[in-house]
Amino acid sequence: MKTRTEFLRELEDIFGSRLLVEDIPKSYWSDETKIEAPPSAVVRPKDASEVEELVKLAVEFQVPVVARGSGTGLSGGAVPVPGCVVVDFTAMNRVLEVRPEDHQVLVEPGVIYDELNAQLAEHGLFLPPNPASGDQCTIGGMVAENASGPRSYKYGPTRDWVIGLEVITPALGRIWVGSRTRKHVSTYGLTSLFVGSEGTLGLFTKVLFKLAPAPPARLGVILPFSDIRDAGRAVYALFKAGLDISALELVDRLTMEAVNKFYKVGFPEEDAVVMLEVECWSKDEDRRFSEMELKLAELEATISALGISCGEPSVFFNADEMWSKRALAAEALEKVHGCMLMGDVIVPPSRLPELVERIRDLAERYGLSIAIFGHAGDGHLHPTILVAKEDLFRPDVREAEREIVKLAVQLGGALSGEHGIGMTRIGLLELEVSQQVVRLCQELKAVLDPYGIMNPGKKVPIKGARPTP
Repeated sequence: MKTRTEFLRELEDIFGSRLLVEDIPKSYWSDETKIEAPPSAVVRPKDASEVEELVKLAVEFQVPVVARGSGTGLSGGAVPVPGCVVVDFTAMNRVLEVRPEDHQVLVEPGVIYDELNAQLAEHGLFLPPNPASGDQCTIGGMVAENASGPRSYKYGPTRDWVIGLEVITPALGRIWVGSRTRKHVSTYGLTSLFVGSEGTLGLFTKVLFKLAPAPPARLGVILPFSDIRDAGRAVYALFKAGLDISALELVDRLTMEAVNKFYKVGFPEEDAVVMLEVECWSKDEDRRFSEMELKLAELEATISALGISCGEPSVFFNADEMWSKRALAAEALEKVHGCMLMGDVIVPPSRLPELVERIRDLAERYGLSIAIFGHAGDGHLHPTILVAKEDLFRPDVREAEREIVKLAVQLGGALSGEHGIGMTRIGLLELEVSQQVVRLCQELKAVLDPYGIMNPGKKVPIKGARPTP
């Protein structure tokens, strides 16, 4: 029988000093969920060949494997499982090939999102999905979680931009799925299958993206509302209006007060704001200013037609200045309240106003503080229950979390729009997904990971395991 000592000896032959077994830093024990578990070992591969050797060893010794980028995930996807090896991909951080003539880039999984876009800007291109943690999160993590952000309102999530992947799987070894072509129907949609798989099917070693032209300017607008219900109606009105808006967000009073308290960024003292971005494409500066004026007039006319009282808008001629305020939301809420249970529900855009109203009602019914913010133009919100750390597992808090998910599903939605299922939402999966579909996902996993070693217990219930009540 193979022993742990033999396994670690063979790992050391591959990784040398890039293998950690003793005194593993606490940073490897968790992600942004703050759930902690010690890994058995950590490796830092430098290329795909080392990842391939690792997976072969893991199959031979039946050792679980958990992939990790920067640890910014919010569903426990990078939290170690018992006896596992954590694979830290941050050393595989090369931009392998930029092809501006085809609007494509090939990268390793450890590349940081913002750093990639800084390099692509030299070619007038960018990768649109922009998660709030873009200054830290890795491309591999974005692909694993199918990440998105404010600009996904116009451009879609990460899945819409991945056209090829190199993946190391337990069953098939190293495979390539996808194509460099703009369209591809030679196989099943295998690239899409891997995107959002949360490390449960294989390990990404190369990612091929298509890219978009970068707009010359982006204009930010904050619209204040004295009632969050009016803000929700305004979001849907802007969605229906067909205006060329690239991002459309909602932020409530609780969130703005927390950000103002710690960072003094000057959010208005209102019940809620709608934050939006429009792109300006005129190359000439004078014409671009006229374009901005026209788009602002269109926005004003759309809101006026609602008959809803809206305060004086704040205009940012550099949208990044506006988004820097929004990016502080989760961090500020945690500082003020000590702990938080962040939701990630999404509904069809037409049901967004009702979702907002019913979450407010639910907060009153449970006597809880629930902050509401998120990518509202997509019908996507992060209802965040604010509690002290010692109250996180209080029965009423967990029941309220479950009620929010049930509400979203009742409105035709889903329990996660971007943060993934991981280990934190797997017990809620049954509220949305039928047992037949769960079984299908289990069978797909078994094809690529017949040994059940890839991030077990995440994304899909282990075959035969009963869902958490």
